[in-house]
Amino acid sequence: MDAGRSGANGGPPLGDGNNLDGECKAFVNCIVWMASGHTQWPAGGYSSAFLAAGAQEVPMSAATKGDIIQWEPVGNSLHTAIVVENRGGSTFRVVDSNWGYTRKVSDHVMNVNMAGFAAPRFFRLGTVNAGSPFGYLDEASSPAPGVLRVWGWAADPSAPTTAIDVHVYADSIGFNLGPAQSPREDVGRAYPGYGNNHGYASDLALSVGGSYRVCAFGINIGPGSNQPLRDCKQVSIADPRPFGYLDTVGSPAPGKVTMSGWAVDPNQPTTPIDVHIYVGDAGYNIGKASGKREDVAKALPAYGPNHGFTTTLTVPAGNHRVCAFGINTGPGSNQPLKDCKDVVVATPPPNPPVTTSPEPVPPVATTPVGRLSVKLKRIARSKVRIKWPTVPGATHYQVKFRQTGTAPWKRSTTGSRMIGKIRRGTPYTIVVRAMQRDNLLARTVVKRRK
Repeated sequence: MDAGRSGANGGPPLGDGNNLDGECKAFVNCIVWMASGHTQWPAGGYSSAFLAAGAQEVPMSAATKGDIIQWEPVGNSLHTAIVVENRGGSTFRVVDSNWGYTRKVSDHVMNVNMAGFAAPRFFRLGTVNAGSPFGYLDEASSPAPGVLRVWGWAADPSAPTTAIDVHVYADSIGFNLGPAQSPREDVGRAYPGYGNNHGYASDLALSVGGSYRVCAFGINIGPGSNQPLRDCKQVSIADPRPFGYLDTVGSPAPGKVTMSGWAVDPNQPTTPIDVHIYVGDAGYNIGKASGKREDVAKALPAYGPNHGFTTTLTVPAGNHRVCAFGINTGPGSNQPLKDCKDVVVATPPPNPPVTTSPEPVPPVATTPVGRLSVKLKRIARSKVRIKWPTVPGATHYQVKFRQTGTAPWKRSTTGSRMIGKIRRGTPYTIVVRAMQRDNLLARTVVKRRK
């Protein structure tokens, strides 16, 4: 930059109009005037002119951004500059003009205790972010879809050894990275009074891809204000959201709808993802899209073929809008697949009446009714035990008895082989029947006198 040219917006020239254009004093005066409205002209000298303009002299250790450095004349060795950073000790980053007699403005780091020069003095014409944070955004890049990687360092002169918070903005999207406290030995070497622990590094998730302006800010503690860290960067980030297509939708039968398509996620290129189907307002999780789709692999070689889906659903009859969604993994969000489709589903026929089969009945024996061989044995004064052989096919037996004549029948418990309460010397008739369900297989009638 030529210090003798006029300001960018038609302001005063970077000089005094007295053949001193490009000299350090004219440059510093111009900057001070534009920043604060103060000017050392027409006062002569250097330090006296700053003091006459209302400056306050400060010690080297307290000098900060915006302060003026003045080396008093020693022969022809005199100079003035504006502080950009106080790096501790006698090391400063400054901006000045005519350094090395170039008549050019320069931004450089220097040891202000220079041989052949008087000890530097520092003057403050107002405050310009005194004590505010400073540092760098060293890198902003994207290692994966939807991922923003940042790293750098930040420090605050008000608390040199304290880790300060760093905020990062990708356009208008903000992230609080917390304290910048990772070891950075290069920072410790450059700023001995600050220590090493001022680094930050983070991978940040963005839900949508695009080109982002990325800036970092050191969050102030004590005097000063939050400050942007050098330097903002432009970063392109691939879109992390799932994508794919709903290729076909149809109704192969009443009450049924069939669809097919494919879906992928850039965060996991070769891994099948879930797909959800919506038929109107009704949702269905059809699981992983893992079917073979060689056409997808050909179009997207990094993704492979295992991303297809085909399914048939039972749905109500009527006109339906069918849409598919890829379910996100990692940065991003669930996304509709292209393209939704309409389908008409017919009403299924009514269900036939439900019939129940009767309980199977064992076949009825075809043998004629036979006779049972019955034996009686008295076991007590009023009890008789009856014995007969088992009849094939019989499901149960019936026994009844009565006093011979017209007395009523007495039925014993079905299947019982003992009768009681009979009187001695009285004639009795005993009937035994072998039954297969309701069918008589065999019977006998025994007449005995007790």
